[in-house]
Amino acid sequence: IRQQAASSMQQTSEPTISWPLYAGYAKPEFLGNPEGYSQNKASEYPTQSNEKHGKIYLSGNWLANADSIQYSDRPKANGFVSIVFYANHAKATIESYDGTEIGAEILLDGMPVGSDATGRDVIVRADGKNVIKISNKKVFILASQQQAAVHELRILPKSDKFKLYSFSFE
Repeated sequence: IRQQAASSMQQTSEPTISWPLYAGYAKPEFLGNPEGYSQNKASEYPTQSNEKHGKIYLSGNWLANADSIQYSDRPKANGFVSIVFYANHAKATIESYDGTEIGAEILLDGMPVGSDATGRDVIVRADGKNVIKISNKKVFILASQQQAAVHELRILPKSDKFKLYSFSFE
């Protein structure tokens, strides 16, 4: 996965930190799925291969609002949102749309985030999975590492109350 992510970035002498990515149909240029958003309507998005840097990719059933996307599938349906980025730190603005506590699993390059790269908001469970607990709208630090590198970040919501607004990087 990491090699695919790295090859998706343009070859330049000095890579630059990824720019922010915004979810929702008001910013359609950030969605990588070729079908595009269906405004205010839940739609099924097939898993994509060859993800490109600077785009948000959806898999599963998602509802597109103007400023966000909301997971609309069964909790055990294995839908996800993914991005390819280049940075030291990856963050996401997320909430549970009704404020009740929900969870989401976090993967970096297809695996749980290593302890050396776990963001401060990620909990490492006894089974080795990395999760975040979500209630109110918040910027979650999902990955944090010493040196900037190309990675694929995947968030697997565990509830249809999961709502994502944006990704940002440092």
